[in-house]
Formats: sequence, structure tokens, C-alpha cells
Amino acid sequence: MNLKTIIICGALLTSLYNTGFAAPAAPKSKPVVKTNTQTSAWPSQDPAVRTSMYVRLLNMTPDQVKKLSSLTTKHNAQYAKIGQSKSDITVRLKMARELRKNYQKSIMALLSPAQKDRFSKITASEVRVEMLRQQLNLTQEQSVGMAKLMKEAGDTIKRLQEAESKKEITADQRAKGFAEARKKLDDGVKSLLTPQQIQKMNQGFSKR
Repeated sequence: MNLKTIIICGALLTSLYNTGFAAPAAPKSKPVVKTNTQTSAWPSQDPAVRTSMYVRLLNMTPDQVKKLSSLTTKHNAQYAKIGQSKSDITVRLKMARELRKNYQKSIMALLSPAQKDRFSKITASEVRVEMLRQQLNLTQEQSVGMAKLMKEAGDTIKRLQEAESKKEITADQRAKGFAEARKKLDDGVKSLLTPQQIQKMNQGFSKR
């Protein structure tokens, strides 16, 4: 998978929750922090989580880690600024994609040839699952299951969007497909995670 594909898929998978794919509700016996699932919602990003993710996946040197940490902190500050703007969500997502593209290029400039090769083979699902693994302390089984769920949801959304653009389905049919994919994703995530992990995920999505 090339860099451009990673960027596009990364934006797609990240937007699963941002644009209506809310984190699953925790069991009724426990308090739930409600998540804003409107298209105006904007997720927070933890620079420490993102940095440690790349460090682990790419086996980076201390000097690379220092430079990456600086890049990531700057990236996240710019990302948060986009989220705070009053622009339409479509405009903000476009700005976020461009920011992510530049961030990826900056990371590439830090890497050795071997690391660049590894980086080019990192999938969007692998990135997202790695971040969730750290944030929610996922087990290996949960990580594998989460990757499968995200890929299926991402593939479904992409397929529906392409079908609508080709006039093969209507906007209403696309919306219905999105709702079905959302339910499948939510149900799948709920079955994978513990009540404590679900609660932590909800709390994370509430920080916007």
C-alpha cells in the first residue's frame, strides 16, 4: 500500500467514529459519558500515543524519537486548531487530510531506507488498532478483532460511496447502508471490549 493510499484510508477509518460511528454505549449498570455524534464533532489526539505508536512500529532511534515527538506535538496542535474553526465539517476534513499528508511526509524524511520500506507497508487499520491498543490496553485477540471490524466497516463505506458516485444507489440507500455498517461496527466493538474499556473509549471521544 503506497503513502497516498494510507493517507486516504487513514482519513476514512478515522472518520468512522467522527461522522456518526459513535463509540458503543457502556452497560446500563455503569455511568456513561455521552458522545456527540454530530458531524460537527472533532476528536482529540494524544501526541504521546501517536509518537509511541510509530516508535513501536518502526523501531526508531532515540534521535528519531525526539524529532518525531516535536513533529507530532506540532501536528496535533494544528489538528486541534482545525477542529476549533467554524468552517463546515467537509472543509475541516479536507484540511485535516492535507495536514495528515504533510505530517506523513515529515515522518518519511526522518526514516532510514529500511524504516521507509516498513512504513510503506503499514496499513491504516494497523495504525488505528495500534493507537487503540495503547489507549485501551487491548489484548492480542482484541487487536486482531478490532482490525477486522474496522477493515470491514471501511470497505463498506468506501463501496457505498463509490456506488452512489456512479449513480448505482441513491443517497437514501447509501445512508441506510451507513447505518447498517455502523450498527455492525458498534455491536462488534461492544462484543470485543470489556465494560471498562468501553467506558474509557466513551470518555476519550467526549474530549472534543
